[in-house]
Amino acid sequence: MSDKKNDNQSGEEVGESCKSIGPRCPICDAKGTDIKAVTPQHTLKAVHRREIDPNGQYHFCENPDCNVVYFDCIGGSIFTTDKLINRVTIKDEHPDTPLCYCFKVLKKDALKELATSGSTDVIAMIKEGMKKHGCQCEKLNPRGSCCLKDIEGWLASKGIDPKNQSKPASGCGSSSGENRQGGCGC
Repeated sequence: MSDKKNDNQSGEEVGESCKSIGPRCPICDAKGTDIKAVTPQHTLKAVHRREIDPNGQYHFCENPDCNVVYFDCIGGSIFTTDKLINRVTIKDEHPDTPLCYCFKVLKKDALKELATSGSTDVIAMIKEGMKKHGCQCEKLNPRGSCCLKDIEGWLASKGIDPKNQSKPASGCGSSSGENRQGGCGC
């Protein structure tokens, strides 16, 4: 069952907090990014999916140190990391955490490549995969959008300049993060 929280740290009701200052996590008060209900419908464990309101206004908590992944300002639902199928890239440092959910690239894959060669082609590999096969970021990535920004941030945190990694000739070519042939618009 989702956690219901009627007030955040400031004492405001969750829905009121979202109206007055924009979507803020009711637990840590970090900014929330709007996502469509289709994202939690596909990323939550099956037992929690029935708790999703298809008309809910869901947000992704941007704080890496907060256990909240999704919150709904209107319904007050909160879904934490333990309720998801996969670990969340920005919230979990475990080597088995996905970097890319569409192509099943794990942090340990990039770490192994970094250890052997001093660099990684993970970004180029993902972009090539998106051009050939498309992506399903909106359904597979808990953030509900392209993973490449998170991967670049993770690489930077490891002291690797993501801009100096080898890249394909062009990006993936889409713009929405939806299930698209040709990619999601990174």
